[in-house]
Parts: sequence; C-alpha cells; structure tokens
Amino acid sequence: ASETLYALDGASVPVVFISTFSLAVGTHTLAFHSVDRAGNAETPKTVALTMFGPDVTPPTLALTPADGSTTTATTPVIAAVYSDAGRGADAATLRLSLDGVDVTTQAAVTASSAAFVPAAALAQGAHTVSARVADLAGNYASSTSTFFVDSMSPITTVLINGLPAGSTSLIVISTDSLGFAATDGGSRVLETRYTLDGSTASFVFSSTFSLAGGTYTLAFHSQDRAGNLETLQVEALTVL
Repeated sequence: ASETLYALDGASVPVVFISTFSLAVGTHTLAFHSVDRAGNAETPKTVALTMFGPDVTPPTLALTPADGSTTTATTPVIAAVYSDAGRGADAATLRLSLDGVDVTTQAAVTASSAAFVPAAALAQGAHTVSARVADLAGNYASSTSTFFVDSMSPITTVLINGLPAGSTSLIVISTDSLGFAATDGGSRVLETRYTLDGSTASFVFSSTFSLAGGTYTLAFHSQDRAGNLETLQVEALTVL
C-alpha cells in the first residue's frame, strides 16, 4: 500500500497513518482505508471504539440470605447478585459456596447473578454463604453472609402455680394462678396468645391470671421471632 488514511469521529479531512496513537476515554468512530501506488483505493471501513480508563474498582456483590437474617425455609435460595460499572462483571470467574462446599457448578449462573437451591433440607441453625467474582479488568470482589434456618415452631405449656400441667383436662381452684411457659430453640419466642371459650379476641400473655369458678375452654399458641406459629392447643378447665 502507498498509504493508509483514517478519520476520527466524523472528521472531514482524513489523516495519513504514520505511527500508533492513543484515544481519550469515551466512544469513538474510526474510519479508514488504504490506497496502493497505482491509485486503487480500498472501500472505506468504519469501526466503533469504546475506550476505558484505568479500572481498579471491584464489582459490587450482594448475597442472599442476607448476613444475620433468619429464614423459615429449609431449602432457601442461595444467591449472589453482582454488577460492575466499569468494564462489566466476568461471570466466568464466579465462585459460590455454602458451608465451605463449592456449589458453583450446581448454580444457575447469569451475567449478573447466580442462584442455588439446596437439594436437601438444611439443618436448623447457622449457615454461611461465600462468593467471589471479578470484573473484566481483573478486580475481584468477595463477600460472606451467615444466616440462620429456623423452621420449628415454639412449644407452649400451661403452668398452674408455676408448675407444668400434665393434662389437657384440668381441675383447678379459683385461687390458683394460671400462666404459660414457651420455649424455642431457634430465633426465640416472640409472644404467647390465648383465648377463653372460643372468643374471637385473643390476649397476649404477660402475667399470670386466675379464673372464677366454672368450666372453660382455654386455647393458646406461641409464635417465634422468625414467624413460626405453633399449632393451636386446647385445654379444658374446671375451676372450683
């Protein structure tokens, strides 16, 4: 070729290429063609160029379930969501693990997220998710989240004068104090509610109480802080 000419960003006068050059950060249009010594001109070509500056910022990376959260699901969705405002996230670099086991190959991985659902129920208690991903400039981000599985409801017992009642049909006297004791091995008890004789209005248990002579139907249950609700229990009471 006799010479190669090029024009940047729609310039009307092309420049003869002499040596390599650099472009400012941003988008550019480069048009070029060559001419041989016989005067034959190549059909002009045009390419769109995007120039990036130095990228030293890692991608953003968020995990689900969130750190410190509690879920009632025993097979929760384990997810990593990532993005990069620079050159973009490189999903091929993603690594996702649950409780120290790499589950990347079992996850559904896209350009911006990865999701994994355990095949078997997770044990009650704490679990840890870890993830690592890079952007196309090679900057890595990593994150860890510890969450808790609590799918078990509280257990509530009726107390008579502070002692557990061992029957669902009770005979007490009007001076006896009635109450409840609720236990929960996970997120802890939020509240205990009870009703008398099928009332639509329930009471939050806060202190012991007594009943006048007669017969009653006492229904009660507790709820923990994860939202697990105990199955309603019913006691038949005869108060003397």
